[in-house]
Amino acid sequence: WFKGVDSLFEIVSLLICLLISYYGFKIYNFVNQKKYRTVALSFLFVAISFAIKIITNLSIYFQYNKLKLSILSAMSSTFPAMTSKIMEIQLIYYVGYFAYRFLFLLALILLLALVLRIKDKRITSIFIVFSIIAAFFSYYYYYAFHIISATLLFFVFMHFYENYSIKKLASAKYITIAFFLLLISQLVFIFVLFDSQIYVFGEIIQLVGFLILLYYYFLVSKK
Repeated sequence: WFKGVDSLFEIVSLLICLLISYYGFKIYNFVNQKKYRTVALSFLFVAISFAIKIITNLSIYFQYNKLKLSILSAMSSTFPAMTSKIMEIQLIYYVGYFAYRFLFLLALILLLALVLRIKDKRITSIFIVFSIIAAFFSYYYYYAFHIISATLLFFVFMHFYENYSIKKLASAKYITIAFFLLLISQLVFIFVLFDSQIYVFGEIIQLVGFLILLYYYFLVSKK
């Protein structure tokens, strides 16, 4: 019942990420500080990753419905034709989810490099290679992608939490809560294999996290 609704949630998250990315590039062009460009690129990659995931899921839903119709009307579809359609669905899933997971991990790595102040490009390059490998193997091991995403988000969250503990600013509180919820959503997604209904809670938590980021964006943009 949630098929398609998750895409609506992610469209909202995608638009929020594009807005934050636009704002980041706007500040970068004004002050010419690389950290704002990194933030802008990170959220742009998240937006693109969600766009790919949405297109992939909708394509799979469409192809899966066609396959069900073919099975119901076996007279109009031969076994090789149905096998070909199954392989097509698998290919869409593999290519689409590889691109989604790679870009999402790349975005988190850029954010992590920023908050940890990693300036050595060689270290960042190693992380990028690591994200490619992780995205590839997460096709075979579902847990891998979400465990790695949660780990990266944990360190990003800890940075903002420590920053809020020191400065006690309202804006810092909201971005801390936002990344905490994004972290929790990735942890929730890990347990989807045990109960598919958990996926719904993960998507809702993730959406709330991005909505709080949107509120944070409005707070900062007013300044």
